[in-house]
Amino acid sequence: GRAARGGRDVSAVDLAVKRLSATIAAARETGVPVVFVRTEHGAALDSLAWRRRFDARLSEPNPVDNINCATGSCGAEFYGVEPVDGEAVVTKHRYSAFSSPEFRDVVRKLGRPSLLMTGVATEVCVENTMRAAVDLDLLASVVSDCSATYSAEDHDAALAVLVRSFGPAFQSAQLIDHWAAAE
Repeated sequence: GRAARGGRDVSAVDLAVKRLSATIAAARETGVPVVFVRTEHGAALDSLAWRRRFDARLSEPNPVDNINCATGSCGAEFYGVEPVDGEAVVTKHRYSAFSSPEFRDVVRKLGRPSLLMTGVATEVCVENTMRAAVDLDLLASVVSDCSATYSAEDHDAALAVLVRSFGPAFQSAQLIDHWAAAE
């Protein structure tokens, strides 16, 4: 929402969401749990340190009306995909999904041996969540064509770091084929 209105190129996001929709459908068909994570920010949710993270002067924090993913805004809503009854929906207020105690609880209760990461932006939220998963001794992988950011260079650089240091990358078609063969 806000990124597109701010002039960022969201074409890669649109492509990733189309692939993600097919991947989610295949996961549901084969019983692979799907967990939705949304980001929300607001005056009551964001600390002074969070609002000052871009301010080199360390004077006044970013204005509250300049909040990305503000609660209730289109930036905080799901885009192109949405949960169905019974799927976990978790809200986070920082980059990593693991910053949410609710997300950590959902992951623990699922008891799965590995996690697949998707989302926007690859070099921010996806990367931070995958790093945190590895720090918590979880196996983590990124679905590279179901993750996106606003430049191909940033996406590719994040994938290179993730694959080198945190876990493998898969294409959605690989996963869909793998799940179909396992049925």
